[in-house]
Amino acid sequence: MEARQQELIEERSTTASSLVSWGPVFAGTVIGLAMSAMAASLWFALAFERGTATFRNHLDWWVAGTAIGGTLLGAFIAGLASARRGVVSGLLQGLTLWGLLTVALLIFGLSAAALFGTTFVVNVRGTSYTITTTSYWSVFWTMLIGFGAAALGGMLGGSIPRRERSERTAARPAPAYFPTDNDTVSMPPPPVVAEDEPVMSQPAPVTDDVVTTPRRTRGTT
Repeated sequence: MEARQQELIEERSTTASSLVSWGPVFAGTVIGLAMSAMAASLWFALAFERGTATFRNHLDWWVAGTAIGGTLLGAFIAGLASARRGVVSGLLQGLTLWGLLTVALLIFGLSAAALFGTTFVVNVRGTSYTITTTSYWSVFWTMLIGFGAAALGGMLGGSIPRRERSERTAARPAPAYFPTDNDTVSMPPPPVVAEDEPVMSQPAPVTDDVVTTPRRTRGTT
């Protein structure tokens, strides 16, 4: 029984939890994509509705910078929301988020580029403009700088300490152990009881003094 308990203790002590938690990674991905979509909609509005040349002529780089910022924010949230604290855990959280965003970019971005193209002709106030939303260099630099931004954001989020809450739990008795047929239960030996030694009765001492009493005879006074 003691050997079995020792094996269970060794298995529990050698099993370590993973440094990557998928819940915080997905949370950071969703928040980063949402913030990037909101900022990109602003750049499109300024480029097409207002006709601002700064955004219209360099729209692909504005979208690339927005994607890098969204990656940095998402990695920071992933490292901050993780249960495990530390720079290494935050770094892995951020890089996992970057990999997930890269896979999403390859699946949805390439599909959208194949369907709609990357160059559009837009008429703004009677003037036609050729707009390039994505270029090869912008995609490369977005992925490269986004890799560093994800690592930096994850390490910053993982290095922030969190206050631990102390919980009071009522003490419960330990569960009883029921041995199986394979377990050998060692019982303690019975206590040794000392046997009572027989008590030898000693004879009464014999004294040398003999007390004689005179006999009375009839007819004597």
